[in-house]
Amino acid sequence: MIIGPVLKRSDGYGFDVWIAATGVSTGCSYRRIEDAYYDRRITARGSCQPASSTAVICETVDAFQVEVARFRSAAFVTRCRS
Repeated sequence: MIIGPVLKRSDGYGFDVWIAATGVSTGCSYRRIEDAYYDRRITARGSCQPASSTAVICETVDAFQVEVARFRSAAFVTRCRS
């Protein structure tokens, strides 16, 4: 799981999440930036994630894009070797 930065959107504040199985999804919108940061921390803890899984938290859009590209290429290489 890769978690993007909290960004200002037309309907408030929010962040994106990338999961290998589903791709990028947009989280909820929050009126207060503090609420978006709180939800991002809770999402990173991932109560429903397997213990072996870790969340990558990105502070910038560029870092989010780089991490998503890195994980996509790593998943592609793994599939090709199987």
